[in-house]
Amino acid sequence: MIKNAFLVLVVLTAFFAAPAVAQAPQQPPASGSNFMDDEDNGEPETVLIKRKVSSVTKGYRIQIYSGPDREVAKATKISFMKRFPSIRSYISYEVPYYKVKVGDFKSRQEALELYRYLGKTYTSMVVPSLINNKIPPKVPSGGFDSPDTGASEAPADTSR
Repeated sequence: MIKNAFLVLVVLTAFFAAPAVAQAPQQPPASGSNFMDDEDNGEPETVLIKRKVSSVTKGYRIQIYSGPDREVAKATKISFMKRFPSIRSYISYEVPYYKVKVGDFKSRQEALELYRYLGKTYTSMVVPSLINNKIPPKVPSGGFDSPDTGASEAPADTSR
C-alpha cells in the first residue's frame, strides 16, 4: 500500500512539474524587430498573421486527349492553344496515359458550353478536376461560335 502511494506521488509530481519545466522564459524580441513591447513604450505587442488561401478548388475541365503518346499529347495541346489562346490547357501523366485537359470551370454547366463546341473538333469529355480558382476562365464575349471570334481580342496567356 505504501509502495502504491509512493508511486502515485511520483507520477503526480512528474505530471505537475513537466509543464513548468517545458515552458522556457520568454526572451525579449531582437533589436530592430517589428514587434512593439509592453516594457518599452507601454503599447501591447502586435503580431500580423497572413493566412494562405488555397489556389485550387474542386471543379471541372474538358479532357480533349488521353493516350500513351507524349508527342501526340503535346501536339494536341499546341493545336488547342493556337485555336483558343485565352483558355488554359494542361498536360498530365497518369500511368500509362498522357491527358490533355482544358479550362477551369466551377460548375459542370459552365464546362458543357465549351464541351458542346469542342465536340465538333476534338473527342472530348467533361471530367471532375482540381481547378485554379484564382484564374477565372477567359471565355470570349461572343461565346464559342467560331474559333476566330474573340481569339484575337483576348491577349494570349504566356504563363503556361
